[in-house]
Amino acid sequence: MTPVESTARALSQGATLALLAAGGWLALGWPQHPDVAFYTTAARQLAAGAELYVDIGDTNPPTIYWLHGLVHRLAGLARLDDKTALVLAYLCLAGACLLWTGRLLRGAAPLPALVMPPVLAAALTFAALGSFGEREHWAVPLLLPHLAAVGLRAAGQAPDRRVEAVAALLAGLAILLKPPLLGLALLLPELWLAWHRRRWSSLWRAAVLVLLATLVAGGALLLARHPLFLTQVVPDLVAYYAALGRPLAELLSPLGVWLPLVVLAGALVVAPWFGAAGLVARPFLWGAVGAGLAALLQGKGFAYHWLPALVLSLAGVLPLLATAGGRRRLLALPLLLLPLWVGYLGWQQARGGGGAWMAARELAAVLRPGERVFALNPELYPLFPAVTVADARWVSAEATLWRLDGYYRRHPAAQEAAGFRPPARQDAEEAALRRRLVERFLAARPDLVAVFAGGATPTIGGGLDYLAYLLSDPDFAAGWRDYRLDGRIGEYELYRRYAP
Repeated sequence: MTPVESTARALSQGATLALLAAGGWLALGWPQHPDVAFYTTAARQLAAGAELYVDIGDTNPPTIYWLHGLVHRLAGLARLDDKTALVLAYLCLAGACLLWTGRLLRGAAPLPALVMPPVLAAALTFAALGSFGEREHWAVPLLLPHLAAVGLRAAGQAPDRRVEAVAALLAGLAILLKPPLLGLALLLPELWLAWHRRRWSSLWRAAVLVLLATLVAGGALLLARHPLFLTQVVPDLVAYYAALGRPLAELLSPLGVWLPLVVLAGALVVAPWFGAAGLVARPFLWGAVGAGLAALLQGKGFAYHWLPALVLSLAGVLPLLATAGGRRRLLALPLLLLPLWVGYLGWQQARGGGGAWMAARELAAVLRPGERVFALNPELYPLFPAVTVADARWVSAEATLWRLDGYYRRHPAAQEAAGFRPPARQDAEEAALRRRLVERFLAARPDLVAVFAGGATPTIGGGLDYLAYLLSDPDFAAGWRDYRLDGRIGEYELYRRYAP
């Protein structure tokens, strides 16, 4: 290695770590994303003896709770608050994966190996401040080494089998955070590699077997510890997503969605003209296609669902830009739109932290530590991050609310003036959901109930008036007599219990 190469590597590594540190410092000043705050509060309650899918309702697999449980334990040992521990844990993981990815690519693509780690470090921090700690956010750095190894194999410079096995293990852990959707980000690159080499046997090489073994082991552990996930949560999850039905055009309409997808398509078209750099780039690009399909299949259109597609697209575009000499510069010129867009997102979020989640900040100011909070709407915001910041206790039956919302999406009550069926006209499925909600409310005796009262339909909920719906149940109506309207924050009315 020449002195120039040594200096360039040191600068690349230093810039990677510096950008991660700067982005992490900004993340500490941002309120946590509602989902991430929910995971944090759930981890605290699970550590205190609560049971997942019984006391804590969710449609997500338990892997994210295992992760937050580990961070909660480490925070206690290091005497850090949960948020600081979470940010530090992510920075360590992302730094290790980024630097290792750069090291893997040195032989086949030396210039991209210098450029990719610091640029992706900025994308994973500054451009992801609003979704820092989401499952997709954790998954992206875990995917990078494996996709780099696939690119090296395509370029004829396959890494050591042990290196490939470790990279595949990390990729398997990434999929376990959100199975099976994130598996598309690995399936398409593997299919492309088999097609490129005209050897379908590559789908059964040792690294792929390690990846599959990781998924099988993780699935077995999941079912052993949480059998309710398979028997109760998965059917609810399938029914809920099947009832969403958002139009494809609506999901693709935001600029932050279609612009990266257009650049991604262009990169796939021009990549064959870039030699070894194009071969290294294409696993990342096909991974972005798979991640984009996963975002579409979820049908919600949330920004963080598109994060893997955005970052993997950027990872695939960078090798092409870094080696765009001669006539290839014209081919690569439009690809500059993607890093420029990611840079704009980072600048926008870096300057917007003070105004993020304002309704949640207001709510956190009126919540009291330890008080029990119940919500009558399946959407978490602004209850989270407010509940986490105030160190309140979450007792809501959000999983049942999601199921009821999905039920009314499948079986609307358009003929009913109130928009819902009274108990006398409910079938067995709906009646069971209503009774579960009522019983949870009566058993929890919440100190504060937040009721959605906005004019617009909430992001997740279908617009059902949950309070009026439950007041049609005589047991709920009797329990509700103890509550009085205490104020309104954003689109939520807050009711406190004033009787013992």
